[in-house]
Amino acid sequence: MSGARVRQDGEKVQLFIGGKLHELPWEAALELSAALRSVGKLAEAEAKHEGIILDTAILHRAGVPMGFSDDPRVKAEAKKEAQWGKLRKYMPMPSIPSREVFGTPTLKQG
Repeated sequence: MSGARVRQDGEKVQLFIGGKLHELPWEAALELSAALRSVGKLAEAEAKHEGIILDTAILHRAGVPMGFSDDPRVKAEAKKEAQWGKLRKYMPMPSIPSREVFGTPTLKQG
């Protein structure tokens, strides 16, 4: 990352962005880093959505009832790609097709 540097000075975190110094308490720096990571992951998913759609379509064609996203738009596009895309030519549907593509699997503690 050009133009940004981070340092620690005692209990403060110093953030240099575009030549300007921003001093943060360590608590705020941890909150900021968590927020940046969360938003960065969302941006990554948006940037790689074509690959996620194709991977989910491959799973759907193979009869696996799950996908890599909970986004309804991604699931709809993956289903369309699995049914009508280039995968039809190279990957036949299984004999017992799945009816639904689920989102990301989660674990619930009872």
